Amino acid sequence: MTNLSPQPPSFLSKKFQRFLIVCNAKLSRRLVFLIFLSIIAIEIIILIPSLRNKEKELLNQVELISDTKIQLVTVNFTSFSAMDILDLLMAKTNNQYGVKGAGIYEIKSQNRVNGFGEINISQSFLNEIIDEKIQYRKKYNDSYELGYIINFNNQEYLLIINYDISSHGRELWLYFLRITILIIIISIFVTLATFMALGPNIINPILRLREDLIKAGKYLSNASPECPEFSSLNYPYHNELQDVIITFIQMYEQVKQGILAQKNSELQLQELNKQLETRVKERTEELEQINQHLAYQAYHDELTDLGNRALLFERLNKLIKNDNKNRFFALLFLDLDNFKIVNDSLGHSTGDILLQKVAERFRKFSNYLTVRLGGDEFAICLDKISNLSEAVDIAKNIIAGFKQPFIINNQTVFSNISIGITTNENNYDNVGQMIRDSDVAMYQAKTKGQGNYAIFTTEMHQAITKTMELDRELRRVINNLDSQENQTEFELFYQPIIDIKSNKIISFEALIRWHHPEWGFVSPAHFIPRTEETGLILPLGSWIFRQACNQMKQWLNDFADFAPKNISINVSSFQFNDVNLYQNLLTTINLAQLEGKNVKIEITESSLINQMDIVKAILLKFKEHQITISLDDFGTGYSSLSYLHDLPFDTIKIDQSFVKNINDSQESEKIVQTIISLAHNLERNVIAEGVETEKDLDKLKIMGCDFAQGYFFSKPVNSISATALIQKFNLGK
Repeated sequence: MTNLSPQPPSFLSKKFQRFLIVCNAKLSRRLVFLIFLSIIAIEIIILIPSLRNKEKELLNQVELISDTKIQLVTVNFTSFSAMDILDLLMAKTNNQYGVKGAGIYEIKSQNRVNGFGEINISQSFLNEIIDEKIQYRKKYNDSYELGYIINFNNQEYLLIINYDISSHGRELWLYFLRITILIIIISIFVTLATFMALGPNIINPILRLREDLIKAGKYLSNASPECPEFSSLNYPYHNELQDVIITFIQMYEQVKQGILAQKNSELQLQELNKQLETRVKERTEELEQINQHLAYQAYHDELTDLGNRALLFERLNKLIKNDNKNRFFALLFLDLDNFKIVNDSLGHSTGDILLQKVAERFRKFSNYLTVRLGGDEFAICLDKISNLSEAVDIAKNIIAGFKQPFIINNQTVFSNISIGITTNENNYDNVGQMIRDSDVAMYQAKTKGQGNYAIFTTEMHQAITKTMELDRELRRVINNLDSQENQTEFELFYQPIIDIKSNKIISFEALIRWHHPEWGFVSPAHFIPRTEETGLILPLGSWIFRQACNQMKQWLNDFADFAPKNISINVSSFQFNDVNLYQNLLTTINLAQLEGKNVKIEITESSLINQMDIVKAILLKFKEHQITISLDDFGTGYSSLSYLHDLPFDTIKIDQSFVKNINDSQESEKIVQTIISLAHNLERNVIAEGVETEKDLDKLKIMGCDFAQGYFFSKPVNSISATALIQKFNLGK
């Protein structure tokens, strides 16, 4: 048999070993616990009231000091100012409680006379002082605030003193520490005395029982038939042996409970494994769904839910690799017309909605793979057709389907579509070539006007190459405009606008011309659209503004009152998308030392499509600076009358297509007469463009037209020739 109780380490003294063994006994633990409770009770009974008394004593000291100061203040209040009184209160004393802050408040006016520190007296507190004449005490963590009411010259003052009692907490802590140490010492002595009193009757018999059990364990372990005499046979209190047996039973129960707990743990572990397997299965299914979603996203456009470029490349790549003479397929490259205008004028969110509605319309008119390549570009792979005519029919149906407007946020948006077509009959080696050629065909379709299609040919590739070369040359010249202001290949020409009644030049229209060193003269109709498509119209437009304004200033200096009234500058619809257009034009006018009335802005009806609100806001700002505004090519759009009603135009220019037939066509004559009458009724003046004969001029005089412009007076000329025209018409030289 082995030892029934743990033995202390051998290097400890025997007395300390006895003490540790006693602590293992049940009775000893009870005694220690009772002593511990006694210590707590003593602390509660002795310490807390003592601390309260100590704190009250310390605060009484502060109040006593404060009363002394108040008596001193009251005596000297008649001979000292408020500031002196506060200095006296703030003076250091021989005690540890210094004044942290002080303030004097006149109770009747509720105003603070003066003070130091951070004392804050609320309005409600002052009202309470006035009503009840109370004395004030307030304790904070590190300060003690006292208030007194003082009478002086029949007026009542509230004196607030804030004492620093940070040392108060330290004194309480030291006092608490001293009392606690004293209680611990007393508790130790009580505990030792208890053990000494219980030793002969309880502790020593327990130790003898332990020794007897050790002896018995040794003999039993050696299987000795002899059993020694045990000193434990005559216990004065042998009920302690029952405690040993109970302890053994408790240990057995603990082991038993441990085994049951282990079995329960195994069952819980099995349940957790089942739950884990279920969770792993669910997670696997979620991952599979995520993978399917990611795979879907990899081949589809997030905005429109159409296929994307990757899906198109994969499909076309398979078709090209498996291509044979018996398999015919085609590719449609589609691009929205005027999408940039919609996006810039109505906002990107509206543009996104438009793209989504476009995708819905594609699904309606085509059952073939439709993808969004990016921006407003789409493509349709026609892999189940037999010839080119079927591809053309599908393209026509799609174009016809886009004639109907889109309704977005209660706004009507028109957006036609241009389509480029190419087929595998061109023997493509890779997908990139096929997409490139369909893109070229699409741009060729745009040259025919909105809502058209074109089939790719070799000539188209050559044309697009020339367009790219034109773009490079335009970029070269425009990027160097500022550094080559006097050597640029661009030049402004000026066409006079004549007052029909006085036969004087009242204005010039500034027109851009390009003299290329190799190509010669390049028509504006050829390169201006390219500047608009590439965005180069913005720097080019700024240069035209500067040149035209500087020339107008030169004429004003040279001819004074005989100079033209203003100069007309054309503004493209793309320039209205520039948020700095208004400010840049005003800056240019100011730098040229001109007034707003010396400049006229000409815009066409195409500038107003889908951006009416933006244009109107800018034009109204121009009008604030007396800048004249002219509506060019009037009569060629479908909503001219609404423009006249809503926008602040000063001048209407009748398109030359009506003027040139004024003497040969009664219809043209009626149209011109109607426009002139309408403009005059709306208090607008009229310019007739395209006047080429004296007969045309006489007709316009009879109709009451105000101004005329055309080759009859002069074609567009450079600045030198334009100056000579001023001398001829306005000075009679």
